[in-house]
Amino acid sequence: MKTKIVMVSITLVVVIAFLFSMNFKSKGPDNVLINLDRSDLIRMKKFVSRFNEGKFDYLIAVVPTIEGSYIFYDFISTGSEVTFSIDSSRDPYSVDNVIKKYQCKGISISHKVEMEGISGLLEVSDCTGDQTIKKAGILTFRY
Repeated sequence: MKTKIVMVSITLVVVIAFLFSMNFKSKGPDNVLINLDRSDLIRMKKFVSRFNEGKFDYLIAVVPTIEGSYIFYDFISTGSEVTFSIDSSRDPYSVDNVIKKYQCKGISISHKVEMEGISGLLEVSDCTGDQTIKKAGILTFRY
């Protein structure tokens, strides 16, 4: 009887420890976007909202390429301007192995229904920097 109680207790402790470890692993830093899924889109919407309220915010998006390397997007909202950079310098297959920087007066998210599901497109507008951009979509979130 004592052996059964000990075994059940050990099993219960292991299951609880496993559940707690899964809960903590699934939560990453709030300002790093790595999946470009619904939860990352919600965080990006918060970034856009904070920009529209004139508040500071900062995000990093880590986007994998087809070949397996990564492109890094940095977003900084000062409240009056969004500064973002696209760092493809770590992608050995990229045509542009440089960091491009832009300062934009506008940022928004549009939604589109596609065959694969719904997507959210992050759009920037009125940008200066390495190139002049009137309006362009730069990141797509799928869910």
